[in-house]
Amino acid sequence: MRISISAIAAFSALATAILAQQPSPEARVQDALTLVLDRKYEQFYALFSPEMKKAISLQTYSAQVDQIMTALGKPTGQDAPRSTTAQGSVLVTIPVHWPAASLNFLVSLNKAGQIQGTWFRPGDAPKPAKYDCPPYSDPSAFTARELNAGDLPGTLDIPRGKGPFPALVLVHGSGPHDRDETVGGTRPFRDLAARNSILPSTGLPVLLDQRFAIDPCLPSLLILQCESD
Repeated sequence: MRISISAIAAFSALATAILAQQPSPEARVQDALTLVLDRKYEQFYALFSPEMKKAISLQTYSAQVDQIMTALGKPTGQDAPRSTTAQGSVLVTIPVHWPAASLNFLVSLNKAGQIQGTWFRPGDAPKPAKYDCPPYSDPSAFTARELNAGDLPGTLDIPRGKGPFPALVLVHGSGPHDRDETVGGTRPFRDLAARNSILPSTGLPVLLDQRFAIDPCLPSLLILQCESD
């Protein structure tokens, strides 16, 4: 049977048109995310592959995700989807932002376009806001040294001049913090260190250290003792 070149060209054009009408993986996952955010879990679950449905029930998935949605409330925005391909599967990631947190919504699509995996994962750490030094800060009045308090990195600010000086260790509240106790665009420990290190009458060495989940006071005090020696 002979097939004309014109027939092949027409078939190719038709296939291209059909493919062009199909939504991209990014568009499909964007639609899926809308279903989740609107708490239309049954419609989202219908997109799961048979293997995925065997792995988790609609009731279990709905309860798990609804707990997240209830805790976070209404999202404030989304970033553009991004995708990667490996072994015929497509992984699409959409960063979603809430007032209290940012999470990545991830969906893995099989070759048939069905959802074979879906997760919420912690988002990328936001870039720190711009910090403006307080007007009283005079970097020429003290020196700053990087050091370790036990296993925790820290900064020791020492006033210029002849010591010895009394010293001040800034201790964080509960939970993990950086050495400046950064909150948004404010760095209260950095501000305190600058003020205490330059006041002529009460210039103090100030040690700021990182806090993860342990008490930094003892190693910090030991470091100051070594510095005084």
